[in-house]
Amino acid sequence: ALLDAYGLFGPPSMVFFGPDGREIVDARIQGEIAAGPLAEHLAAVLARAGVPAATGLAAARGAAAGPGALGADY
Repeated sequence: ALLDAYGLFGPPSMVFFGPDGREIVDARIQGEIAAGPLAEHLAAVLARAGVPAATGLAAARGAAAGPGALGADY
């Protein structure tokens, strides 16, 4: 259902959303991507959204730690 809703051809796909909840269409990644280019892409997406990269990466690390790692309001 999500593949059809966003016009994706299949996994792996990453879809990014701005603070307003709308998709950032030109930030999509479809297919495999190495860690270095992915980190660069994520930093650019965060910068466009006005989020300092260090803040965004810290949140990502917290999310990777599991549910509740970002705090009670997550």
